[in-house]
Amino acid sequence: MMPFKRSLKLDSLLKANAFDSSKITRKKSATAYSPTTGTCQMSPFASSTSSKEEDSKNNPSNGKRKNWNHFSITNKMNLLHKKMKNLCIQVLEGIKELENLIGLMTKVTKQKLFENKNSGLHDKGKV
Repeated sequence: MMPFKRSLKLDSLLKANAFDSSKITRKKSATAYSPTTGTCQMSPFASSTSSKEEDSKNNPSNGKRKNWNHFSITNKMNLLHKKMKNLCIQVLEGIKELENLIGLMTKVTKQKLFENKNSGLHDKGKV
């Protein structure tokens, strides 16, 4: 075989910089890897959130949200009970309306059947 020449002469550069310390990188530690997000931490000194952001997450923003901390557990349970009671009443009212509709439908169909039966008997009597 005949040797061939490459158009780019990179062999000499490769050999010269093969063990350059700037090219060698060490493996990232397993603690920098997050299995939840599948990402690695960019810098060990960078923090994802500041303490101010954490404080604002826990506190209501500008008074727009209700602060539930002052309610005791019994008050919270009473509010929950009232909500559940109202929802149950709404469901029962819906069931009554549905029963009324079904009742009307069955009354109408029974009445039509009765009318058809009577008209059939009248027709037989006329013949």
